[in-house]
Amino acid sequence: MTPRSVEAFKRTGVLPQEILYPTLQMFTDPRDKSPEIAQIKLQAAIDARKNLMKLLVSEYQTIQHLEREGKWHPEEQLQRSTMSKINNA
Repeated sequence: MTPRSVEAFKRTGVLPQEILYPTLQMFTDPRDKSPEIAQIKLQAAIDARKNLMKLLVSEYQTIQHLEREGKWHPEEQLQRSTMSKINNA
């Protein structure tokens, strides 16, 4: 991931695994009597993913805007991340 992407995830609180594209197999349960249930769950997951992606894209664009204005620097974010990892080790 790019420094901007990492920052967008951090600012929104979205986890990378939350935007993995859902598949029907993720929601298929042999105990369900109706295959429509899995389809409904899948559609809900797709809709939730779309909302998260919109949020991430919006935040990413905000970060790009801040960077152009000189108010956000990816190098500083990388240094903070590195220092945080060192301090937590």
